[in-house]
Order: sequence, then C-alpha cells, then structure tokens
Amino acid sequence: MVLAATFGKLTYLGLPVLTGLYGYEAAKYALYYDLLAATPLLWFVGAPLASRYGEGKRMGIGDSFRTIASLPPLWGIGAGFVLNLGGIALPSFLLKTLGMLGDLVVPLMIFTIGLALSLPKVRHAYAIIPAVAIKLGVVPFISYTAAMLLGLKGTALASCFIEGAMPTMVLSLLIASRFKLDESLAAFVIVVTTVLSFITLPLAIHFTHHLVR
Repeated sequence: MVLAATFGKLTYLGLPVLTGLYGYEAAKYALYYDLLAATPLLWFVGAPLASRYGEGKRMGIGDSFRTIASLPPLWGIGAGFVLNLGGIALPSFLLKTLGMLGDLVVPLMIFTIGLALSLPKVRHAYAIIPAVAIKLGVVPFISYTAAMLLGLKGTALASCFIEGAMPTMVLSLLIASRFKLDESLAAFVIVVTTVLSFITLPLAIHFTHHLVR
C-alpha cells in the first residue's frame, strides 16, 4: 500500500496526457519526473522497503544500482539523447515500427493486471481506502508544492501536478510479486485508482489551467 500510494503511471499514462494537453515539448516533463525523480526513489527506497516486509533476499543499494542500470527506458532515453546530440535522424519505417511496439504497452499492462485480479475481499476494500486517498488526493499537492519550491512555473509546474495525480503504477504489482507480497491487493488498488482517475484527472487538469495561461 505504501508503493501504491506513492508511485503512479508517470510515463505510460502521464506522457500521452501531457503531450495531448501541452504538445510534444511537454513530453520531457513526464520523462524527467519519472526517470530522474520517481524511478530512483522507487528502487532505492520503495523496493528495499518491499523486500523488508516481503520474502526472499533483501534488496541492498548494489541491487538497486544494478536494477536501475538495466532498465530499458533509461537505455532508450540515453540512446535518444545521443542521437539527438549527433543530429542523427531515424528512418521513418523504424520510427513507425517503434511506435507500433509502443502502442502494445498499455494493452499488455491491462492484461497483466487482469491476470492478477481476483474478487476482492471486504477487508481489501477497506485496506485500500487510505492508499487511494493519498495517491489521488494528497500526492498531487505534494508534487505541486515541491515543484513550486524548486521554482518551476507554467507548463512545468502544471505537468508536475498532473503527474502527481496519475493512478497507481502497474510496476507495484510486479514488485509485490517479486517479494511475495499481496498481488491481488496491489492489482485491486491499481484498478480502483485507474477508474477513479477518470474523475480526478480532469479535475487536476482544470486546476492547472491558470498556470499555463
């Protein structure tokens, strides 16, 4: 529940939302928020915490470094950065192929959640209330406050608030599975926050309108 209340779908959902709202240039805010802020916190703090309360080998700082170094998104953004600096343009057929592969991400995520879902017990329904309330109601304002303290304005500030409002990340389900935690509970909170985000995300977007005028 700690992971579910803290980390959201920052790239898989946040990226299309931000680019749809503010254009392609806003994509960088989703990547910065996810890969440079949330991902290190997840693997240096969140995953070791899960390993402490779960089963199997404890996750140390060396394991965290190795995990981060092996993440495909980091390799991808690194490769893109190098190509951009070098002024190397990818062929259109390759961009189209990569785009088609990227379109598979969301259906596969939903399929994975479906595999882990089971009929929730009554105690599960009560257990997720604090996590859902924190993730969708508190985290956005924590993100907004942190961004303001860092001096961000306009689209950058609005993007941070919207990223904070994203529903629970699917990766929390995989971490729960890895450390033998409650997978069905993790899947349940992912589904609930995702469904509720159809209400809370438009509210978050409305809140940020005055920031980008």
